[in-house]
Amino acid sequence: MNSKHAFLALSTFTLVSMAYGEREVFAPTKLAPTATAGTVQFGDGTAAAPSLTFTADNNTGFYRFGNDQVACTLNGATSGVFSAGQLVLGGGFGSTPSDGTVKGVNATGTNVAGGNFIVAGGASTGSAAGGYLAFQTAAAGGSGSSVNALTERLRITTSGTVIVGNGETAASPTSSSIRGTSGTGTNIAGANLDIYGGGSTGSANGGVIRFYTSPPGSSGSAANTLTERMRITPSGAIHIGNGENSASPATGSLLGTNGSGTNIAGGTFSITSGRGTGTGAGGPITFSTSAAGSSGSSLNAATERFRIDSAGVFLAASGSYVDAGAGKFELPNGTAIPGTCTVGELFHDTDSNDCANAAGGDGALCICKTTNIWALISNF
Repeated sequence: MNSKHAFLALSTFTLVSMAYGEREVFAPTKLAPTATAGTVQFGDGTAAAPSLTFTADNNTGFYRFGNDQVACTLNGATSGVFSAGQLVLGGGFGSTPSDGTVKGVNATGTNVAGGNFIVAGGASTGSAAGGYLAFQTAAAGGSGSSVNALTERLRITTSGTVIVGNGETAASPTSSSIRGTSGTGTNIAGANLDIYGGGSTGSANGGVIRFYTSPPGSSGSAANTLTERMRITPSGAIHIGNGENSASPATGSLLGTNGSGTNIAGGTFSITSGRGTGTGAGGPITFSTSAAGSSGSSLNAATERFRIDSAGVFLAASGSYVDAGAGKFELPNGTAIPGTCTVGELFHDTDSNDCANAAGGDGALCICKTTNIWALISNF
């Protein structure tokens, strides 16, 4: 014979190895031929002595873990179990479970990249959707030995949406959280949590970060439409409402926390500008609106209307200001009264007595009586 060992099925179905005339009998193994094919049957085996093993490492191999279950044992310890479409990894089966790990291939050598590890849902055909990826954990239950039920915590849908909670839809949706790692020990800072829009190349903008909620709809079981509520643009602007631009812009609001209960004060809402260092002033807080322009689809320019500077002075865009610290209010003023005005607007003409730019007076207090028409309130 060309091979070292030839295997023969004897009438007793005992597997025999003929090694150059020597006879070796492997008692645990039987051949059970059928009408169409033969099957090889093994004893159940154990974790310490698996039934399918290796001559040089006989405590590593496979054995029958239970009904319809096959286990892999390494160094006499169960490391994985195949059962009804599941692969359970780890150690300490049936007593004290230990961690199980699935990972890509480690590199060997100098400056060699490790292997990628890819998890894929099943691919579909035609117009059917592919399989999603779901991640489950089991919350603690009542005291006892019963296995607690697994609950879905995160899902990646076939469209790439990541859903945190108990599934894409549920009769009783659970709340969920995304957070950074908490510190443990004395005076240990927690970890930052960073959220990124996709990076761009060249002159293209990066991706925006958007936040959606769903308002209530009519009574029924149909899912209500998600609506954008806030957006952070690549330039760092924060838009509150239904997007950066919209044919039907929605009203956006910033609120402090409401009180709940009897005589409970609402929460303070604070706006703080950037702080300077040393002799550098802090940044002002500015407020801008956009006046109507000519008919068309171009965005009208935003114009600053007032600001609070680093000294606490409240400045109107036209030049008037309120100094909270000094307790004074100053009107816009100058030697030339503006050619245009809005009804109710005030101006201090510093060298006229008639609000008509006639120099030589001691000053006049003027009010815009009708659009672009100034009237004298008083002179000095």
